[in-house]
Amino acid sequence: MRLQADRLIITSPGGLYGITVDRLGREGRTSARNARLIEVCKYTRSNDGARVVETLASGIPRVFETVRAAQLPDPIFHDTGVSFTAVLRHPARAGTLGAPPALGRSERLVYDALAAGRLSVGELQAATGLQPATLRKALRSLRGKDLVEQYGGRGQATTYAREDSH
Repeated sequence: MRLQADRLIITSPGGLYGITVDRLGREGRTSARNARLIEVCKYTRSNDGARVVETLASGIPRVFETVRAAQLPDPIFHDTGVSFTAVLRHPARAGTLGAPPALGRSERLVYDALAAGRLSVGELQAATGLQPATLRKALRSLRGKDLVEQYGGRGQATTYAREDSH
């Protein structure tokens, strides 16, 4: 977990399995890597009587419900296959601790998505829903404002990261 002035970033090892980021939080959508293990674990309790696993798939819907009730932006989710990241934003606090300058909608989406770490154009497109041309324009603008750095390029895998994430 990383707490920044305007966001909480939570990364978990092990990516999503059997579900994509865009399907998270939809009713009846869940998956488990090992159904038998889940079946055993749902009846297992810790020493203090708490359940070891919930198995009701209520976590992500509860996150959406909570941030919307607090009138905060929806969370951003990113899955790399080997890790899963959730970014919970608090823009009202962005003015504290040296927040970036005012950004356009596309720039803000890209900048917020990059809170999860280095991402490729494809990963950014999946995280933001932006069209490739709009995404590239936002990346150029953010790089011009020295808010985003490019790694790789010309014949190499290219990724982008926020300047504040090194």
